[in-house]
This record gives sequence, structure tokens and C-alpha cells, in this order.
Amino acid sequence: MIRQDSPSSASPHSGPTALIACGGTGGHLFPGLALADALAGENIGTLLAISSKAVDHSVAASRPDLRFETLAVRPWPGVRPAAAPFFFRFASTWLRVSRLLRRESIAAVIGMGGFTSLIPVWVGRRRGLPTFLHDSNAIPGRANRTTARHTDTVFLGMEAAVAHFPGSRTRVVGTPVRPGLAASLDAAAARASLGLAPDKPVLLVIGGSQGAASLNRAALHLATSGPRPWQILLLTGEADGETMRRAANHPDAPLVALPFCHDMATAYAASSLVLARAGASTLAELSLVGLPALLVPYPHAADDHQTANARAFVNQGAARLIPDAKLSAETLAQAIADWAPGSPGLDTAAAAMRSLAHPDAASAMATTIAETMARKNT
Repeated sequence: MIRQDSPSSASPHSGPTALIACGGTGGHLFPGLALADALAGENIGTLLAISSKAVDHSVAASRPDLRFETLAVRPWPGVRPAAAPFFFRFASTWLRVSRLLRRESIAAVIGMGGFTSLIPVWVGRRRGLPTFLHDSNAIPGRANRTTARHTDTVFLGMEAAVAHFPGSRTRVVGTPVRPGLAASLDAAAARASLGLAPDKPVLLVIGGSQGAASLNRAALHLATSGPRPWQILLLTGEADGETMRRAANHPDAPLVALPFCHDMATAYAASSLVLARAGASTLAELSLVGLPALLVPYPHAADDHQTANARAFVNQGAARLIPDAKLSAETLAQAIADWAPGSPGLDTAAAAMRSLAHPDAASAMATTIAETMARKNT
């Protein structure tokens, strides 16, 4: 477990250090990790601020080469009875971040969006440090819209987001993705390593780091309702133990269920089609590896931003949209039928998905951050 009062034990960097606030969800955390790797190429060390969520600590444990600091801040609860604890935690986190910036001699602060990035960016700007934001979505998050005026540059994952930052310096770079995802891996070998049949195409089902019960149910019903041309790799999320138990009771179904996959390069290499939520980080990864998608936007996402994300890909022919309320084994089977394994339609969609990739997003951000730090320090 990473302590809340001290960074992890990775060796400190000898040069300047940037704080990357990226906790809360995989959609903020994984781009933050990719940016940390890119900043290392600019001789800039990093300390990553994450939340107390289990997913943050699980991923952090897989990167012992990086340093992490846990912040106790949580998102605004939205109800009056919880306001007092929220503001107490907000104030204590503000003081803690102030001490952290001094103790670690932080030279720049980058917020990757979400509630974890708000306080570090504000405190960094008050200390006169170069500050930056990244927002992956077509409709930016409220925290980023609030914080943008305190930054040198707002990096964006999608062109549609530019209009939401009037008066801010914006740059569309795409969304950083985990290194190695686009590695050339043999599909048959990748399937075999995951316990799948090497010679049968795979539908990959991913609901994000927290999982998605509606996607899990539809995929499980599809796999157990009769012969299908696809086998299914189902990443259920850590919380959906019920789907895992039900999957285990169908040993003959063409399905492998896992709670979480740390080796997404292999999962992507094994797959031909994806059923997923429409989180921007997931879409960035799918575009990099060229996997067409059936997108089921999370219906309760703030400002319905996942639907806006999905439409950007649907409009380019790279994906199809299925509303969550209409998702079932039947609608899923119907959508998949139009993209038969090896069909020209599936190949065309894969090419469209690849055309939306931004493989240099992390390096573009790192270059601008390094240049701004150098300019402000002269």
C-alpha cells in the first residue's frame, strides 16, 4: 500500500520534478502514467498524485519505477449534509499539497482532469509554477473548466472541446496512452495466452476500470445463449463478482472472464472487435490499436459526455452506438452480425479507427511542458 503521507520508494529524479495529478479513474490515471514516461525523455522527473481508490493503488503497484502520493480529496458530494466533511477535507488537502510542492521542490503541475487535479493546479498557480491541464473528452469536465484559467496550456484530446475553453490557450494533442499497446503481437499467441481458442475471433468487452454491469450481463447472455461466431474476453471490473461467478458456471461457453487485465496489449492483440463504454482514454487506446467498437455510453456521465465522445467516432465510421437502455444479448448480436469476422465492413471500420489515433500525444505534451518550464526559469 502506498502511504498517504509520503511518496513511494522509487528513486527521486536528479533534475526538475513535475507533479502529475491523475487519480480517480483509469481514464485519468493511465494518460498520467504515459505522460510521466514521456517527461522522463525530457529529463523531467515526476511525482504522481492519485486518489485513495483501490484501482489507483492497484495500478500504482504495477509501476514501482514511478513515485506516487495519495491525496484524500474526494469529489463534491452534491448534498448539503456532506458539505462540512467535504470542505474540511478540501482545506486539509490544500495544506498538504502546499507542503508537498515545497518538500519535493516541484517545478510544474499538470492536472489530468477530475477531482484529484483541482487543488494541485490551483496551489501550483498560486506558487507561480507552470501549470497545465489535459482533458480527453468532447465535453470537458467541470473541474477542468473551473481550473483552466489558472493554467499555461490546456491540452485536449478532441477538437470539439476547444469551444469550452474561451480565453484559454488550448492545444489539441489527443490523449496519451500506455506505452507498448501498439506492439506487434501475434493474435493466435495472444489468444492462447489468455485461455482462448487461437483460431476463433474475439469480442473484447471492457467497461472501464470500475466495470459496467450492463455490458457484463449482455456479453454473458450472448456467450451462453447458443453458437456464436465470436468468443468473448470479458473484463468485468473488480466489483462485479456476480458476473465472475456466473461465468464460472458456464465452463463450455466461448468466454474467458477476468476482473482486471494489466496486460492490455495482449488483450487488444487477441481481439477483432470491442464492446465498451465511451470513455475518452479507452477510445484513444482503441484508435491506436485499430479496433472497431460497439460503444455503450455510460448514461449517468456528467453532461452526457460519453455520448458526445462516441458520436465523434461513429461519425467517422469507426464505431457504432448502442444506448445503454437498449443493450441486450439480442441487440448486441444484431450489431455484431453486421461486422462479421473478416468482413470488408469490419476492415473498413478498423481503418477508420486507426485514422483517429494520436500516437504522439504524450510526447507532444512533454515537449510543450519542458519548453514552458525552461522559458519560465530563465
